[in-house]
Amino acid sequence: MKKRYFELLREGYKGAAAARVVGVSASCGSNWFIEAGSMIVPDTGPISPRFLTQNDRIAIADGLQAKQTVQEIAASIGKSFQTVNQLLKAEHCRTRVHAAVPVPASEGEWEVSLAEA
Repeated sequence: MKKRYFELLREGYKGAAAARVVGVSASCGSNWFIEAGSMIVPDTGPISPRFLTQNDRIAIADGLQAKQTVQEIAASIGKSFQTVNQLLKAEHCRTRVHAAVPVPASEGEWEVSLAEA
């Protein structure tokens, strides 16, 4: 009954009208609405399989800890290795900032190395 009430609200029914349709009082419907946080959350539907789930991301982290290759990790979660590799590159860019720092190689010579800033 409560689920149908919220479905009707998402369809555009006013609270009192939705309550009448499901057979409860308007105050009961209002209480349900308040208990649910007083906001209508749209039903997003199923997530496309091309996106990584939270469990996929955890499996990737576990695979990295176990020193698995990207291909092994991807096969274990049923995704392409490009998808996993893309995530790892994006995470690397977000978590590390690199700067070119000149480092003396020997007397009078300099080379550039990447150092974490």
